[in-house]
Amino acid sequence: VPFSLYEATNDRIWLIGRIGYVYSVDIGAREWTTYTGLNFQCETDDGVQWFSSNHGGAVVSQNRQTGEWVQYGQDDQLIDEVKGITVTHHGLVWAVGSHGHQAAFSVFNGTRWTRFVHPRFLRRIEPNAVLEASDGTVWLGGGGSVSAEIPHAGGVLQYRVNEDDTLELIKHHQPPDFPYYVTALTQGVDGTIWIGSSQIY
Repeated sequence: VPFSLYEATNDRIWLIGRIGYVYSVDIGAREWTTYTGLNFQCETDDGVQWFSSNHGGAVVSQNRQTGEWVQYGQDDQLIDEVKGITVTHHGLVWAVGSHGHQAAFSVFNGTRWTRFVHPRFLRRIEPNAVLEASDGTVWLGGGGSVSAEIPHAGGVLQYRVNEDDTLELIKHHQPPDFPYYVTALTQGVDGTIWIGSSQIY
């Protein structure tokens, strides 16, 4: 319980609590802002912030320098179910999830989106299983299940980003060498790639 509460002229409230603790709370929009229906995902080097939408089928960007907002949808080659958005050092924005109930992702190069669908992989790309490795390749782990009749499903997709920002699938790391379902990917300082699943690989 605060002993004293003061409102300052700069949209801050100061609370003086027990044992001399002092707290400052921003009641303006300088530190915290809420955008209804949007979830912040990442920010690119040029200051553009990227948001996913609550209904999953759209991505919204905000240029903080110009104040411009842009919404992207399936007509722009975006996937229809965005689970997560990340940016790589190449300057590419990756929206991962599914399209037509199949594992998919879309990549934005600054001017347009390109969609990639993997119907024989899994149902979706997991949002926490996206990793830009130290060699610049991008690893994508899958979630969900597919028909047992599809051989070699699951695991991790490894993409190379070429100099012209085109993508090249260089390897599908398959079970049993990799887990079927991948929930998270990270890389240690020694270069070891760790895979989260029902077990840690």
